[in-house]
Amino acid sequence: MKNFKLFILAGLFFWSCDKPDSPYLDNDRDLGTAEGVIIYGSSFFDSYESTVLLEDFTGYKCQNCGPALATADLLQEQWEERIVVVGYHVLSFFAAPDIAPQPPNFIFSKDFRTEEGEALAEDESILSLPQGMVNRTDFGSGRPQLAGDWSGLVSDQMSLEARGFVDVIADSVVVEDSEVTFAIALRPLSEVEEDWNLVVGIYENDIIEGQKDGSDIIYPFSHQHVFRGYVNGRFGQAVISPDLSLADDEAVYYKFTTALDGEWVPENCYIFAFLQNPSTLEVLSVAKAPVL
Repeated sequence: MKNFKLFILAGLFFWSCDKPDSPYLDNDRDLGTAEGVIIYGSSFFDSYESTVLLEDFTGYKCQNCGPALATADLLQEQWEERIVVVGYHVLSFFAAPDIAPQPPNFIFSKDFRTEEGEALAEDESILSLPQGMVNRTDFGSGRPQLAGDWSGLVSDQMSLEARGFVDVIADSVVVEDSEVTFAIALRPLSEVEEDWNLVVGIYENDIIEGQKDGSDIIYPFSHQHVFRGYVNGRFGQAVISPDLSLADDEAVYYKFTTALDGEWVPENCYIFAFLQNPSTLEVLSVAKAPVL
């Protein structure tokens, strides 16, 4: 059972503030505020397993992306709650809607692209699809990897000891007046040598559109894990520092409130959150929870 303590860790508020000289400052974001600590039980973190963020760069006009989408779905089925899959529809050639989509179904009329997704693809030099990242780890050939390598890389990451903990607290999620409010708990499970960031985003499942498959077009096609945007910016906010002190059964929790776009279906949306080392960009832990 999770119980909230009634005191605030005042020092955490400093970590969540923007640094004036930050090269990554994003004014269009909703930062979380530190609320205190949550108790998870004395042995909870001893048995906590590692998790994986699989980020799929894709596009509904990508003729070769079908097998990659299937691989992502199979990995989701295999690893269940230990993996979070997010799909970024990127690059105009693969993801731009038709200027004048044709009836009766107006295939390729929706635009799944986002500024943040395009910026991430540019940062990672994504020029062809499909490609993906596994915990944003550089495996020697760079972070982006071909879909045929995902399964083995995911399995390898799952075998590692958990380095951090993050939890989108499902019972905290409240939707009201086109806004969603929620809490995220987190803590380090390994040595912290520099500040760690928390990045929070939203993706949507079950969006009906077309999907190219070789020379064919599949319609209706149910798109899963479609990235909709980051809540607290592409680089998130600093939440864990080397001098953070917690009891063995405690985690810090942050509260967020953000708007839901009118085009999204809240029942199909998920909040995802990950801890990241901002120097290496590696993802240290990831979690998700449904909006409704």
